[in-house]
Amino acid sequence: MNSPYHALMQTSGDCVILCACDFQDPVELIPEMVKAWEEGNKIIVMQKTHSNENKLMYFLRSCYYKFMKNFSDIEQIEHFTGFGLYDKSFIQVLRDLKDSAPFLRGIVSELGYKIKIIEYTQPKRRAGKSHHNFFSLYNVAMKGFTAYTRMGLRAATFMGFLTGFASLLIGIFYLVSKLIWWDTFNAGVAPILIGMFFLGAVVLIFLGLIGECVISINHRLMNRPLVIEEERINF
Repeated sequence: MNSPYHALMQTSGDCVILCACDFQDPVELIPEMVKAWEEGNKIIVMQKTHSNENKLMYFLRSCYYKFMKNFSDIEQIEHFTGFGLYDKSFIQVLRDLKDSAPFLRGIVSELGYKIKIIEYTQPKRRAGKSHHNFFSLYNVAMKGFTAYTRMGLRAATFMGFLTGFASLLIGIFYLVSKLIWWDTFNAGVAPILIGMFFLGAVVLIFLGLIGECVISINHRLMNRPLVIEEERINF
């Protein structure tokens, strides 16, 4: 898990609570989380609906979550940082994944079951300074982007086909125009540019095909279980 998170175990060892040690995750909500867990919810997710911290950072995070929600293959939970309660059965699922760099926010949506969302307002940091800088936040964002979206790699394929098709149409237009108005139509350097764009489109298409292979390899390496057994009936 990412620091600054600490795991708080119940005495019975039946669930784990993750919260930030800087008190930006209000610990007074823990009884409400435990109550929701006792009602049968396996995962209780704490979702920020507002933050008293930097407004710009909250806006940028909102844009990122919106983007992930629209382009991710898995339904993503907006403004979920990991703060929540997790049943021991889900913890066992995490252990069985053997993922060296798990993206908890995506795994909860992908493999979590019976999720209860509790909304809260994030207070200001009481003391200390965040260890997260631009590069660490970028790493977290790209981990989720590369693990749960295919848009980045497939953009090359789409751009390649679009550019190649446009270059082909423009090339046909210039060819026909030159044949019709042979003496008056001056092509100039346009054929060279069209050829360069077409070759660039071919490169993009093949990069996109390589990207599809990378997507397939990444999906296999994550080794996600086909199903998660939540409950057995008459066994």
